[in-house]
Amino acid sequence: MNVGPTCLLLQPKAEHLSPLIHDLEKTHADVIHQRSWGGPLNIIEIVHPSVNKAVGLSQIADRLGYSADQIIAFGDEDNDIEMLQYAGQGIAMGNAADAIKDVASDVTKTNEEDGIAVYLEKVLDI
Repeated sequence: MNVGPTCLLLQPKAEHLSPLIHDLEKTHADVIHQRSWGGPLNIIEIVHPSVNKAVGLSQIADRLGYSADQIIAFGDEDNDIEMLQYAGQGIAMGNAADAIKDVASDVTKTNEEDGIAVYLEKVLDI
């Protein structure tokens, strides 16, 4: 099966990150959706506007017979927003940007503090 890519990741030098994002938004916003990853990596993720983690998660849930309210999703970056909004429990990591925390239903500890394990132990009472 020959299928084209679903995502393209770019890693520009730090000084090129903002100008590149601006150029992508200005000239290609009608055909691509781009998000940047935080932290030291300067990653730009480029996808088709109809592709995001919520779409993938909903397809998996449908196949397995689960509804969105039965799903817990964790995220810390811009590319997690739709997934956190879709899941019954969309949990932002403590190290996430405020925009991510704003759409989340709850916030847990950071990645470095084992936030996912801490949250699951609390919610699942284990």
